[in-house]
Amino acid sequence: MLILPGLLGCSQSTYVRRAAALLSREGFYVAVLNTRGVEGTPLEKAQIFSAVFTMDLRHVLKNHFSSTQVQERLKCRQPKPLIALGFSFGGVVLCKYLGEQGIRKEPSHLSAAIVFNAPYDLNAADDAMNHSLYGRSFVKELVAYANRHKTVMKQLPCVDTKLLFKGDHPLLYRLRSVAQFDCHVTAPHFGFRSPEEYYSAASCFVSLLTAQVPVLCIAARNDPICGKPPNIRRWEKLANTNANVTYVEMPSGGHMGYLGNPIAELQQKANEGERLILWALRCFCSIFGWDGT
Repeated sequence: MLILPGLLGCSQSTYVRRAAALLSREGFYVAVLNTRGVEGTPLEKAQIFSAVFTMDLRHVLKNHFSSTQVQERLKCRQPKPLIALGFSFGGVVLCKYLGEQGIRKEPSHLSAAIVFNAPYDLNAADDAMNHSLYGRSFVKELVAYANRHKTVMKQLPCVDTKLLFKGDHPLLYRLRSVAQFDCHVTAPHFGFRSPEEYYSAASCFVSLLTAQVPVLCIAARNDPICGKPPNIRRWEKLANTNANVTYVEMPSGGHMGYLGNPIAELQQKANEGERLILWALRCFCSIFGWDGT
């Protein structure tokens, strides 16, 4: 299993550690791909992450997670399937990567993928975040990220870094939403004229059209960050166009919460969302004919 954390999440994030522990108990080997510059990960080049930046994921899968490499590393008798699990923002990056590999007609080095509570339509998710308290928290973390890597961030191409960092009241510290951060940093850095253009380019409904492996997309109706799930007809149209895509919508769960009763939470028992992930993994492994050896 390869886990892609959500926005500014990492291998030490609670939900990632919980998922890794659960998957490990179920017999899966787990790795986590940290986003460049997040937590203790250094930002050594003037290149930040985004929902359309797939270079790191492509490099890791091609150079470190090929079927032969995994088989040799784990010393197993037969090839093991490699399945990716993308949480929230990480799920958007995962979809983008799968779509690009399909367009290029190149192997993804993945057997299947699970996308968990991702903002499948970033334009809609941005609108939802602007009407919630979570947006302010995310932009504070993005500003802290930029400030922590200020030396490298000042070298970002296509970004007005003087406006962002210089003066008595630098713009960076006056940003009040994720969209404002994307307007002045992410979008121009990646060649987009606006956040809306950037969000449209990252849309999972576009990326998944060319995914060449089975992809399970999971959403919750009461997700306070991603907002109301996209209309079911959009999913039906996508699934009819690409049979590799399956969509499951949970009646509740929040944003990756799916809290169980207090005792179950204290005992670290799998919640409804995690049970769905485990069920999907067992189905995938059955399809691949993997018996765990």
